[in-house]
Amino acid sequence: MTTPRGEFAHDDLTITAILHNGKRHTFTTCSSITYGNGLSSSTVGGTQPGPKAHGGRKAEPKCEMEISRGEEDELRGKQGDGWIYRTVDLQIVYSLPGRPDIIDRVETWLPLGDETSSQTGDPSMTKLEGNCLKVIKNGIDPFKKPRS
Repeated sequence: MTTPRGEFAHDDLTITAILHNGKRHTFTTCSSITYGNGLSSSTVGGTQPGPKAHGGRKAEPKCEMEISRGEEDELRGKQGDGWIYRTVDLQIVYSLPGRPDIIDRVETWLPLGDETSSQTGDPSMTKLEGNCLKVIKNGIDPFKKPRS
């Protein structure tokens, strides 16, 4: 990913949070963002040594980002008291040279906490980790049942 300063692999990156109260926040200090749809699966065994089928599956989408402490305070100010209980949607737009913009959406992201550390790295940065209901990458819903 990249930041508006162009530090990473893409020309442009805009990350916008759509808050519960309709307010928006565009991140300007994000140094990294990681998001995706994890899936755990089990297998069903039989009398033979190998598995017979896939069992139940469990979606485990997540998102984490690192932003400046000042921007975290600004975001929390827009959310108000009880921010830990409020979800946000994230819209991530980035582009590659000569290609149309890619728009990803992290739906109903619930930050599970924040961590500010002065032991390593930049002490003014805060890491926000959380889970979400799903990540839609460039308009494709990963959990929508396919038509036969």
